[in-house]
Amino acid sequence: MAMTMLTPRDTTATSPATIVPAFSRWRRAMIQSVRQNLLPWLAVKAVLTALVLTGQVGVWTAFVLDTLVSALVLGYSWWLARR
Repeated sequence: MAMTMLTPRDTTATSPATIVPAFSRWRRAMIQSVRQNLLPWLAVKAVLTALVLTGQVGVWTAFVLDTLVSALVLGYSWWLARR
């Protein structure tokens, strides 16, 4: 079976006007949420890593806490996008 490569003339071009405005709003909200949440999220991960390495918190406890923080960050991002 032979494979053929698509050339630029074989593909259809989509103009920016055809992109759904909701997608643009979601993309802007995600970028904004990353800007607002990235440093605190990384700080929580660094603290949890330090606590695990010093033996003050177990690995599974840190995993659960990290999962909860990640869920909160995603929920807040979703909330920002819906505003």
